[in-house]
Amino acid sequence: MTSAPTTPPPSPATTAPERPSTGPKYFRVTAYASAHSGEDSAETWAYSLHLTDTLETAAGCGLKLVPRRGNEPSLDGNAVPGTKPPHFDALLEDWFALTYVLNNLNRGLGQPDGYPFVLASPAIDKLRFVHDVIEASATHDGAPIEHG
Repeated sequence: MTSAPTTPPPSPATTAPERPSTGPKYFRVTAYASAHSGEDSAETWAYSLHLTDTLETAAGCGLKLVPRRGNEPSLDGNAVPGTKPPHFDALLEDWFALTYVLNNLNRGLGQPDGYPFVLASPAIDKLRFVHDVIEASATHDGAPIEHG
């Protein structure tokens, strides 16, 4: 019989760590993106597609998060990508909620984080740029879509 680990995984009630905003490694969405400026661009676009596809899958499965504690993130599925692109801030808020619960479920099972990444402000700005380009291309006249 094996003994239980001496250090339990973090409690699911733990809050997300602060997102660092300085240092060269935080200017990119992944470590590989630092290999070359072309890789930075490719990784940012790929990450954006990954983010929206994962949120679409969660919404398609009917996933909603309604926490019992007010300080934990919720997910209502209102920022799901579709015919009208959602506002970037709403998308990102849902992304953080989804990855928060994913990591806490994994920790509860004694597994490493399913999403072990930290998005700092410079990386978020790049993702916002990609979102804005996609959003502008979705209109006929190139003007940004109004969010209401």
